[in-house]
Amino acid sequence: MFGTSPIVFAIGAVLIFVAPIGGFVLARNATQPVREIIETTRSLDPENLKTRLAIRGTGDELDQISTEINSFVDQISNYLRIHREFIANAAHELRSPLTAIQTSVEVTLDKERTNQEYREELETVSEQCEHLRHLVNQLLQLAETDISGVDRQKSPVCLSEVVQQSVDFFRGIAEEEGISLKTNLQANIVIAGDSLKLHQVVNNLLDNSLKFTPRGGAVDIVLTQSHNQIALSVLDSGSGIPKELLCRVFERFYQIEPSRQRTDRRGNGLGLSICKSVVQWHDGEIQICNRPTGGTAVTVTFVSPER
Repeated sequence: MFGTSPIVFAIGAVLIFVAPIGGFVLARNATQPVREIIETTRSLDPENLKTRLAIRGTGDELDQISTEINSFVDQISNYLRIHREFIANAAHELRSPLTAIQTSVEVTLDKERTNQEYREELETVSEQCEHLRHLVNQLLQLAETDISGVDRQKSPVCLSEVVQQSVDFFRGIAEEEGISLKTNLQANIVIAGDSLKLHQVVNNLLDNSLKFTPRGGAVDIVLTQSHNQIALSVLDSGSGIPKELLCRVFERFYQIEPSRQRTDRRGNGLGLSICKSVVQWHDGEIQICNRPTGGTAVTVTFVSPER
C-alpha cells in the first residue's frame, strides 16, 4: 500500500503539469476557427470585397455564422457594384447634354450671326437644358426611393382618380400620334401610399407605352380590385420586347435598341427603373411580358388595405 504512494504521487505531479498544457492546446484548437473568422472579417476592404470566410463543412454554429457573413458581404458587394454603375451611367448621361450645350455656345460665339441664328441656337440650348432638368429630376427620384426608411409616411390615395388623371393628361399626346387610348377602370379603389409617387408610376408607364406603339396602334389601361389584390395593367400593341431582354428592362439606364422606338420620343432608360423603385416603396410588384397578340403588358399589383 505504502509502496505505491510514490507512483501515485508521480502520476499526480505529471497530471498537474500536463493538464494545463493539454487544456491550453485543446482550447486553442477549439477557438482557431473563431480567430480565423475574426482575422478574415478584419481584412475585408470596402474597395475589394472578394475575400470570403472559409466554410469547413461541419454544419456547426461557426459554419452558420460564416455563411451568414458571406451572404451579407455578397449583398454589400452587389450594392456597391450597382451604385458604381449607376454613378458611371449618370455621369455619361449628364455629359451628353452638357457637351451639346457647350458646343452650341462655342459655335454661336465663333462668329457674328443674325438675330434669327442666335434664336435658333438658343432654342437648341433650351432643349438640352430641359433634357438635363428632366434627367436630374429622375435621378433625384431614384435617390429618394433608394433611401430605406426615409419618408415612409403613407396616406389613403384613390388610385382610380390617379390613373384617370394621368390618362386625361396623355390623351392629347395619344391623339396627336394617332394612338387609341382606352380605359377600363374600376372606381373608388383606394390604397395606402403617396399620390405624387403613384402619379409618376402611371405617367411613366403610359409614356413608355406610347413610345413603343406605332401610329394606328392602341394602349389599354385596366385597373381592377379582386379580394385582397389591386392590379393595374398597361397594354400596348407595339413591337414587343425580345424575350432575352425582358429581364433587363428594369435596369437603370438600360434602353431597347433605338430601332424599336421613335427617335422623337427617345428616353434615357430610367422610366421603368423609377416605376420599380416606387412600386416596391409601396410594397407592390411590377412585371412586364409580351402579349400573345403583339406588344407588351406591364402589370403592377398592390395589396388591398384592410377594410
